[in-house]
Amino acid sequence: MTAILLHLSDIHIKTPNDPILKKGESIAACLFSSLPSASHLFIVVSGDVAFSGEEEQYVLASNFLKGIQTAIQNETSIPISFVVVPGNHDCDFNQDSGARKMLIKSIESSDASEIDSSIIDTCTAIQKPFFKFREELECNKEADDDLLWRSSRFKIDDKILGFECLNVSWVSKLSEEPGRLYFPIDRYSEKKTNDVDVRILVLHHPLNWFNQSIYRTFRTFVRQLADIVISGHEHQGNVGIINDAETDKSAFVEGCVLQGEKNLSDSSFNVVVIDLSQGQFASTRYNWDKSLYVATEEGSWSDYYNLPAKRINPFAISESFQEILDDPGAFFKHPGRSNITLTDIFIYPDLQKVNGNGGNRQKNFINSSRLLSPDITSDGLLIEGEEKAGCTSLLYQLYQQYHDRGFVPLLLKGKDLKKTNDAEIDALIKRAVKIQYGKTHITIFEQLTSSQKLLLLDDFDDGPTKAADARAGLLCALRKRFGHLVLF
Repeated sequence: MTAILLHLSDIHIKTPNDPILKKGESIAACLFSSLPSASHLFIVVSGDVAFSGEEEQYVLASNFLKGIQTAIQNETSIPISFVVVPGNHDCDFNQDSGARKMLIKSIESSDASEIDSSIIDTCTAIQKPFFKFREELECNKEADDDLLWRSSRFKIDDKILGFECLNVSWVSKLSEEPGRLYFPIDRYSEKKTNDVDVRILVLHHPLNWFNQSIYRTFRTFVRQLADIVISGHEHQGNVGIINDAETDKSAFVEGCVLQGEKNLSDSSFNVVVIDLSQGQFASTRYNWDKSLYVATEEGSWSDYYNLPAKRINPFAISESFQEILDDPGAFFKHPGRSNITLTDIFIYPDLQKVNGNGGNRQKNFINSSRLLSPDITSDGLLIEGEEKAGCTSLLYQLYQQYHDRGFVPLLLKGKDLKKTNDAEIDALIKRAVKIQYGKTHITIFEQLTSSQKLLLLDDFDDGPTKAADARAGLLCALRKRFGHLVLF
């Protein structure tokens, strides 16, 4: 069960004289050695198909890409599918309207939370030739499609491979600037599903091109959603795995330029091989060398690497409790966002690690982001701080981050631990699950293994139990029920 991805990006087709139009068969030839073990081949184009988004350029592009497809079909009978997203060069700025320019300016400088279909229709009007080209090329009537997000599913033997194609160029301008792009991620929260075995997200611009008002939220959403993120635009190909404390591990493949804007002979692309049965992938970059494409070690992973495991948490946090976790504790205003959450402004504080031998305090400081490692919380942690030191804010962040990574955290307050017998402890846990996840999740929670559960106990010193032996017994009882424990 192997899927092959021919990853092309930044083709910039302008005229019938473009040299790239004569290299289709040379591109196809680079796949021949991979075809015997392949079950399905995908030609993935991560934007900038055309040079200026004109209809005539897409006619040339269609012939070029179909020529690659034909050359491959002459060598194999496996299915070949196209997956294409637009880039900023796929916008016909000759058709840019004053209304669109004003909308984009407003999105960049003010509250962009109320993005509706009328705004999207206006901003994507200059991409109509691209949409027509894509529909004719992909011929995928089963795709779940709107103007900003297109989802496709492909069954490969007994595995499901999913593509999420984002139109992040809907607010592009003729002179593109980093940090200006915006994407209404709230419209697509339902995309976090468990209906695929491997999910690939394709977009044109890398994450550093997005507006700071949504950068962190968008980055987290994308990396949590996708097993592999494929992008283009910057013309510097690369492949790797990012180990982010907030989003866990995520793989990425960055596209090269298939036809340089200034140097038309500058041409490179990637071939990605995904072993679906083993959950592994490899990527090879090919560079044009006078008469043929040659594999290069730069920007390649010829060895197979494990795909990062993605977890979709079936325990959805209740809306009322989510409001508590998001509350920053004060009113903040930002020109690009109406609702500032705690996550938007939170910075993990440093902690002083205390030596337990006789209370001897050594000046050993660590950053509290290290608490995001399950290996650390599995031993159990005690964190002390003065009033207003930010302990509760740190607790809320740990709750959200562990939840996003597939754990089921539970928050208890010390004042609620009135009795230490098992019946009262179990009743308290049930009440907390009902508040934080809903009544229907109580039975499911009880059947989880302890390794999936994280207890976050706030203000333990405020509890009515004061005797040391009783407190120790209470913690032992909780420790038996939760595989991870952080005590504040």
